[in-house]
Amino acid sequence: MTKHKPFDQNLQPLTFFATKACQEVLLQLGNYEKYHVVRKRRRKMVDQAIFEQTVYCIVSNLILSRMDNPEGGVRITRSHTKHYPSMML
Repeated sequence: MTKHKPFDQNLQPLTFFATKACQEVLLQLGNYEKYHVVRKRRRKMVDQAIFEQTVYCIVSNLILSRMDNPEGGVRITRSHTKHYPSMML
């Protein structure tokens, strides 16, 4: 059975290369939105900052998961309760 890492909602890139990877994903998302005209208006500055932080967090979790266990993934739960590693099977 493959272990999946729990999603860390506060994870942000710390290294130069992780930051560059996040920037590249953000650029590609922006290009996708422009090409497919998925938005009618631009995001407000605050909303754009939150969006960027969210993308960085998701990409950082995926990078960390891939480095730790290439066969694993990231487990995202819809529950609002905390899941501690000692409680996971």
